[in-house]
Amino acid sequence: MGFLAELTSDLADQISALDITAVTDPRNIKPPCALVNPPLVEIVNATGLIRATYPVQLIAGGPANEYAINQLYDMADAAITGLSATEARPVPVTIGSATYPGYELSVIITARP
Repeated sequence: MGFLAELTSDLADQISALDITAVTDPRNIKPPCALVNPPLVEIVNATGLIRATYPVQLIAGGPANEYAINQLYDMADAAITGLSATEARPVPVTIGSATYPGYELSVIITARP
Protein backbone atom coordinates (compact mmCIF):
# COMPACT_ATOMS: atom_id res chain seq x y z
CA MET A 1 0.00 0.00 0.00
CA GLY A 2 1.38 3.40 -0.95
CA PHE A 3 1.84 6.38 1.34
CA LEU A 4 -1.34 8.24 0.32
CA ALA A 5 -3.38 5.04 0.54
CA GLU A 6 -2.06 4.52 4.09
CA LEU A 7 -2.91 8.11 5.06
CA THR A 8 -6.42 7.64 3.66
CA SER A 9 -6.89 4.35 5.50
CA ASP A 10 -5.64 5.91 8.75
CA LEU A 11 -8.12 8.79 8.38
CA ALA A 12 -10.96 6.32 7.77
CA ASP A 13 -9.89 4.47 10.94
CA GLN A 14 -9.94 7.74 12.92
CA ILE A 15 -13.47 8.43 11.68
CA SER A 16 -14.58 4.90 12.58
CA ALA A 17 -13.19 5.45 16.09
CA LEU A 18 -15.72 8.30 16.41
CA ASP A 19 -18.55 5.76 15.86
CA ILE A 20 -19.13 6.96 12.30
CA THR A 21 -18.98 4.33 9.57
CA ALA A 22 -16.24 5.41 7.15
CA VAL A 23 -15.78 4.28 3.55
CA THR A 24 -13.16 5.14 0.95
CA ASP A 25 -14.98 3.62 -2.03
CA PRO A 26 -18.19 5.38 -3.14
CA ARG A 27 -19.65 1.99 -4.13
CA ASN A 28 -19.75 1.13 -0.41
CA ILE A 29 -21.81 4.14 0.74
CA LYS A 30 -24.64 3.09 3.06
CA PRO A 31 -25.91 6.16 4.95
CA PRO A 32 -25.38 7.24 7.64
CA CYS A 33 -21.66 7.25 6.95
CA ALA A 34 -18.60 9.27 5.97
CA LEU A 35 -16.96 9.10 2.55
CA VAL A 36 -13.23 9.86 2.55
CA ASN A 37 -12.37 11.29 -0.88
CA PRO A 38 -8.86 11.53 -2.41
CA PRO A 39 -6.89 14.49 -1.03
CA LEU A 40 -5.43 17.61 -2.55
CA VAL A 41 -1.68 17.14 -1.98
CA GLU A 42 0.76 20.03 -1.54
CA ILE A 43 4.53 19.56 -1.32
CA VAL A 44 5.57 21.63 1.70
CA ASN A 45 9.35 21.39 1.38
CA ALA A 46 12.20 19.55 -0.30
CA THR A 47 12.46 16.99 2.52
CA GLY A 48 9.23 15.35 1.31
CA LEU A 49 6.84 16.88 3.83
CA ILE A 50 3.36 17.01 2.35
CA ARG A 51 0.06 18.58 3.32
CA ALA A 52 -2.93 16.46 2.33
CA THR A 53 -6.33 18.16 2.46
CA TYR A 54 -9.07 15.55 2.52
CA PRO A 55 -12.67 16.28 1.56
CA VAL A 56 -14.73 14.09 3.88
CA GLN A 57 -18.45 13.89 3.20
CA LEU A 58 -20.70 13.15 6.16
CA ILE A 59 -23.97 11.70 4.88
CA ALA A 60 -27.14 11.51 6.98
CA GLY A 61 -29.17 8.32 7.02
CA GLY A 62 -32.38 9.58 5.46
CA PRO A 63 -34.10 12.26 3.47
CA ALA A 64 -33.83 15.89 4.52
CA ASN A 65 -36.17 15.81 7.51
CA GLU A 66 -35.58 16.92 11.10
CA TYR A 67 -34.40 13.47 12.24
CA ALA A 68 -31.80 13.24 9.44
CA ILE A 69 -30.59 16.82 10.01
CA ASN A 70 -30.15 16.16 13.75
CA GLN A 71 -28.28 12.94 12.94
CA LEU A 72 -26.04 14.94 10.60
CA TYR A 73 -25.40 17.54 13.32
CA ASP A 74 -24.36 14.79 15.75
CA MET A 75 -21.96 13.30 13.19
CA ALA A 76 -20.57 16.75 12.37
CA ASP A 77 -20.04 17.64 16.04
CA ALA A 78 -18.03 14.44 16.59
CA ALA A 79 -16.05 14.72 13.34
CA ILE A 80 -15.25 18.43 13.54
CA THR A 81 -13.71 18.13 16.99
CA GLY A 82 -12.32 14.58 16.63
CA LEU A 83 -10.59 15.26 13.31
CA SER A 84 -9.71 18.95 13.80
CA ALA A 85 -11.59 19.81 10.62
CA THR A 86 -10.83 23.26 9.26
CA GLU A 87 -14.12 23.74 7.41
CA ALA A 88 -17.60 22.23 7.16
CA ARG A 89 -19.90 23.06 4.23
CA PRO A 90 -23.47 21.78 3.92
CA VAL A 91 -23.89 19.77 0.71
CA PRO A 92 -26.62 17.61 -0.78
CA VAL A 93 -25.36 14.11 -1.52
CA THR A 94 -27.07 12.21 -4.32
CA ILE A 95 -26.92 8.42 -4.26
CA GLY A 96 -28.86 6.86 -7.10
CA SER A 97 -32.14 8.76 -7.22
CA ALA A 98 -32.11 9.79 -3.54
CA THR A 99 -30.65 13.00 -2.14
CA TYR A 100 -29.35 13.04 1.43
CA PRO A 101 -28.30 15.96 3.62
CA GLY A 102 -24.56 16.12 4.17
CA TYR A 103 -21.56 18.13 5.24
CA GLU A 104 -18.25 18.24 3.42
CA LEU A 105 -15.41 18.65 5.90
CA SER A 106 -11.86 19.68 5.10
CA VAL A 107 -9.36 17.66 7.11
CA ILE A 108 -5.68 18.52 6.80
CA ILE A 109 -2.93 16.00 7.51
CA THR A 110 0.72 16.98 7.36
CA ALA A 111 3.08 14.02 7.04
CA ARG A 112 6.29 12.72 5.51
CA PRO A 113 6.47 9.46 3.54
